Amino acid sequence: FHYSAGYGELAACEALLRAGADCNARDRAGMTPLHWACLKGHADVVGVLLRLGGADAFATAEIGIFAGKTAIDLVASQEGERAAAVREVLLQQMGASLFQLRKVVGRGGYGVVVKATRRDSGQVLALKAVRKQTSGDAAPPSPAASSREVSAALKERTALAGLQHPFVVSLHCAFQTKQHLYLALDFCAGGDLAMYVRHAGKGGLPEPTAQFVSAEVLLALEYLHGEGVIHRDVKAENVLVDEQGHVRLADMNVAKRHGAGDDAPRTFTLVGTPFSTAPEVLRGGGHSFACDWWSFGVLL
Repeated sequence: FHYSAGYGELAACEALLRAGADCNARDRAGMTPLHWACLKGHADVVGVLLRLGGADAFATAEIGIFAGKTAIDLVASQEGERAAAVREVLLQQMGASLFQLRKVVGRGGYGVVVKATRRDSGQVLALKAVRKQTSGDAAPPSPAASSREVSAALKERTALAGLQHPFVVSLHCAFQTKQHLYLALDFCAGGDLAMYVRHAGKGGLPEPTAQFVSAEVLLALEYLHGEGVIHRDVKAENVLVDEQGHVRLADMNVAKRHGAGDDAPRTFTLVGTPFSTAPEVLRGGGHSFACDWWSFGVLL
C-alpha cells in the first residue's frame, strides 16, 4: 500500500482499499500511505485515500527524518504544480479542518472573522465564517438572519471571484461545512482605516498620508469598475491596511457584478451605510458605478 501510494499507482491503491487494506497502516518509519502520497505529490491518490479510505491527515511519522510530521506538514515543504494540486485536493476533502485557527479578529452582522493558518502551506489568512440555518442547532439563528448572512457571503464570493489587484482583498478559496460557509481572504495585519482616523484626532490624517491612501482606494475602485463590480459600501471601516502599509478595499458583501461600461443597466437595491451612501441609492431611483464615487468623496 505504501509503495503504491508513493509511486502514484492509483488503481493499485483503489484495489487495496476494496480488499480491506488499512489506510492508516504504518511502515518501518511510522509513515502512512497518505504521508507518501503527499510527499511525492500524487494528488489523485491523496484524494482517494481521504475520500474512500478515511486516511488520517494528522497522524505523525514516528521515526526517521520525518518524525513528528503529519502528511499535511510534508505538503507544506513542497513547491511546484504537484504540491499545488495536492493542496487543492486537501482543501476540497478537509475544508475547515485544514486551517489552524488563531484568534477572532472581527465580528459583525456578516458572521465572524478569524485569523487562521493553512496547515499545508503555512499561509496566514482571514477566515470569514458565516453561520447557516441547520435543524440540529441547539440555538439556531433566525431563518431571516441566517438567510441574509448566507446571501451576503455568496454575493461577496461572486464579487471577488477572479479579481486580483494589489489594493483589493483577494479571495483565496471558499468552502462549506454542515453549519458554516467559509471565505478565506487576505489577512491584513494593520487593521482598518477608521482606526487610524480615530487615533489621528480632530485634524484627521496628515495630508500626504491622506493623499497616499486616497490614491490607492481610487485605483482599487477604477479596477473594480473596469471588472464590472460596484462596491456599494465604500467607507473607512472597509479599507484595510496590510503589513506593508498599503490599503486593501474589502467587505464586498453588498457588492454587485453589474457589467462594465457606461451603458450598464441601473440597479435598484437599497444597500450600504446611510452616512456614506449616494442620494440616488437612498431614493431608490436606480444607481450604477457613480454611487461609489460619492462614497469615495465622503471618505476623503
